[in-house]
Amino acid sequence: MASAAVGGLLALGVVTTAPASADASLDRVLTQRNLVVAVALNAPWVLKRPDGSLAGYDIDIARALAKDLGVEARFVEMPFGNLVSGVAAGEADMGAAGLAITPERARAVVFSAPVGLTVVRTVAVRGSKGAMPADGAGRTIAVLAGSLDEAAARASYPKAKLLPFADSAQALAALVDGRADALVAKSPVPRMAARIYGGRFELTGTPLTKTAEALALRPDDVRLQRYVDNWIEARKVDGFLANLRQHWFVRFDWINEMQVGTKAAKASK
Repeated sequence: MASAAVGGLLALGVVTTAPASADASLDRVLTQRNLVVAVALNAPWVLKRPDGSLAGYDIDIARALAKDLGVEARFVEMPFGNLVSGVAAGEADMGAAGLAITPERARAVVFSAPVGLTVVRTVAVRGSKGAMPADGAGRTIAVLAGSLDEAAARASYPKAKLLPFADSAQALAALVDGRADALVAKSPVPRMAARIYGGRFELTGTPLTKTAEALALRPDDVRLQRYVDNWIEARKVDGFLANLRQHWFVRFDWINEMQVGTKAAKASK
């Protein structure tokens, strides 16, 4: 009878085993006294001040998260296209650079609760070649390499020539100095370009896609993931994240302090 019962349980997949060892991911961060965050230049999520220090929406989030954990945030810079693979390989505890949640990326890492919602839009040189063709024919479009922006541009403008860049500042510079006719990027970058460059550029068309942004974490770090999710929900309720988005995505009062804003400030005078 006993063997028959065990066989039945096996068939149902409900045989109990010794409990698995507790997930030590949160303890690892607390013990090492720092939260290692992989980042890539992607303004305004991650950018550099003139003195070389990092700033941005995701930088502020990571620092606040580390502070509430009682540890230091330690940032590791890498190309945007390497962020997901770097986190999955254990090179960092998390990745942060305005990362869009996509099914492809979710096969390699686990995403936190969203820290923002945004759209991908096109900003183009005003009136230089007329309206942007629906298929992008004859146009050169700057994008951030390995990003959702690049994928959206390829899908939306199949006949355009794409210029992928390692960071968003380089992509924006290509639009500003005339190497590109347009830039496809996540908000607020297109709106920012249309606003601060003295009317040289304009938003064109409707949003190409919508996306949620989140922090990327190692797939097995369950305890750390749950802490981060709970922390994000608490910071949404207390208004911290909303205030950050106003600062980085709406007011743009940070531009003159940053390298990314130097040319913009001159061009708008």
